Amino acid sequence: MTLVAVVAADAALSLPDFRAAERTFQLLTQVAGRSGRGERRGEVIIQSYFPDHYALQLACTHRFEDFYAHEARYRKAMF
Repeated sequence: MTLVAVVAADAALSLPDFRAAERTFQLLTQVAGRSGRGERRGEVIIQSYFPDHYALQLACTHRFEDFYAHEARYRKAMF
């Protein structure tokens, strides 16, 4: 598979669940990992209404540690 498109990638972010950002991040990184596993390079297209959300930005740049740090601070602040 060389092309993956995610439509409304941020739809889950509006769910009333404290894990919404984590699930969105996981979904995007898993889907991106499926693209380009063979000899040909893969491409991922993400459609979003909130492209500046940290979960989307960090998933696009594969910054797992930064996502964890951000999410841990958020969850600690919210108890």
